[in-house]
Amino acid sequence: MALLPSGIHYCINSKPLDELLHRAGNGSGLHIPDVRMIHGTDDLRRYMRLMWLLPLGADCATAPELNALSLPVPAHLTLVDSGYTFHRLPEHLDERDRQSLALFWQSPRCQAFLEQQMEKVRPVRRIALDHLEPEDSLISQWFPVPPPPPRSGPPLTQAEMTAKRNASRAELEAAVEEEMAEQAAISQTDNP
Repeated sequence: MALLPSGIHYCINSKPLDELLHRAGNGSGLHIPDVRMIHGTDDLRRYMRLMWLLPLGADCATAPELNALSLPVPAHLTLVDSGYTFHRLPEHLDERDRQSLALFWQSPRCQAFLEQQMEKVRPVRRIALDHLEPEDSLISQWFPVPPPPPRSGPPLTQAEMTAKRNASRAELEAAVEEEMAEQAAISQTDNP
């Protein structure tokens, strides 16, 4: 099992993806958009759940199946669902932990696991694209078939997302102020 620099043992679990594929494979048109938006392994981030390995007795409510690529759970630890996915990392992780998770995601072992998951996605996706009920075809048209541009680099940290959002907000406010100034100047020339 993998270990973060902060000392947290973790692994990933594909249960959210398995549940999505089961529902979509059973003809639920509500899940067509989700399946259609999975083009490659990076699109699986929102369906790969982080599992913590905690001392026995911490929480024994989960008993997920382990993939053949997984290492065995150490005898003194138990798997506990963190409630987070690779798409939405826990806020308490520091930058080193986030970088470690980004490196793990790109590791050959993790990519092999993700490729196994894509092998499960492809037939369901093909069905969702090719064999739609008439009422589902409209939903299908709302979502792109070509893959989106690939993401580069590790996921943004909370601070980076906040900085990006603040920069966008400042740019928008500056554009609105400029437009208002132009409108005021036009208004003054029209009404001397």
